[in-house]
Amino acid sequence: MAELAIYLVGVACVYYTLLVGAVSGYRGKLFAVISIIAIGVVAVFRGVVGTDTANYEQMAGMLRAPSNWYGVEPGFAVLVWFLGWFTDSDVVLVRLIAVMFVAGIIAGSAWAGRRGVELEN
Repeated sequence: MAELAIYLVGVACVYYTLLVGAVSGYRGKLFAVISIIAIGVVAVFRGVVGTDTANYEQMAGMLRAPSNWYGVEPGFAVLVWFLGWFTDSDVVLVRLIAVMFVAGIIAGSAWAGRRGVELEN
């Protein structure tokens, strides 16, 4: 149950921000960004929960050499290879990828908001 706590806390944070947004009537993007950050914290600090994490860490170890890229999504392989220059730890490398994706989602939503694209229904 302790391994599951990070997921439960993350989901609780998302539901909390949804509830506060619904009760307050606030229609800005603050609660959306808080929810994205909460899920991002789960992605980065999830530990060894689930099978995907262990598989990605194992795959990161294999993809450090370009000769092992056959049959793997090229963008992921290049990203692992590039981030491998900054860390020798496969665990840290997978967490860095999670941070990059969360930052990309936040940056993309900010860019869309400035361009007049509504992300809400």
